[in-house]
Formats: sequence, C-alpha cells, structure tokens
Amino acid sequence: MQTIRCQCGKIVCEIQNMPVTPRIESKPLTGTGPAAVIMCRHCKRYVILRVPAIASVGYANEVREGA
Repeated sequence: MQTIRCQCGKIVCEIQNMPVTPRIESKPLTGTGPAAVIMCRHCKRYVILRVPAIASVGYANEVREGA
C-alpha cells in the first residue's frame, strides 16, 4: 500500500495495486483521463491523483487487506 501526502505533509489517501509509483507534479496536468481529486482536510489544497483506469469506487470504515 502506498501513502499519498499533501504538500503540507498530511496523508490524504492510501492506494494499493498501482502499476507504477506516482510522481509529484508541480502543477496540475492539462491532459484528459481518469483522475481522483482529493481535498486535504488540513490545509484545503487539492491533490489530483491521475490513474490509468478507474475500476470501481467504494467506501469503507476500515481497510481490509486483500479486498
């Protein structure tokens, strides 16, 4: 599982099964494609996570390994 942090250092999400390690961009990419936009609860900045494909969206109160 990989942890994605905001510029302020707070964790905004954790991802698993990503084919490549995400790289940090200094400004948002202008290309099209699937992306998750996450707002940091601490500093209110937006983190844009570009992904190869969005297979599903789910919500959970706790993380289950292997799910």
